[in-house]
Amino acid sequence: MGKLLPEQWAPHSAECQQWPTFEEILRRLHQEGIYLHPHQLATFFVWHGLPVDLQYVPAALQQRAAQINDNYLGEMARLETLNEPSWYSSSLY
Repeated sequence: MGKLLPEQWAPHSAECQQWPTFEEILRRLHQEGIYLHPHQLATFFVWHGLPVDLQYVPAALQQRAAQINDNYLGEMARLETLNEPSWYSSSLY
């Protein structure tokens, strides 16, 4: 898999810089042939001290993830609320 730089995900406008959502990251990994369950990717984020939407975090790591989210000072992926079921939910659960 080639390395994906933030500018490949985001618009080139400095004032409108957007990072991919968790869903977009997971979808891109699947497109590259890396099939992870959402909990696996969320666990990776937590173990590396990165913020992640708690809906993806396994119960055992919820407290740690919330602590990371509350104290994180870097840039974060944008959060999205989707009204439709996730594209992976039927194939992975």
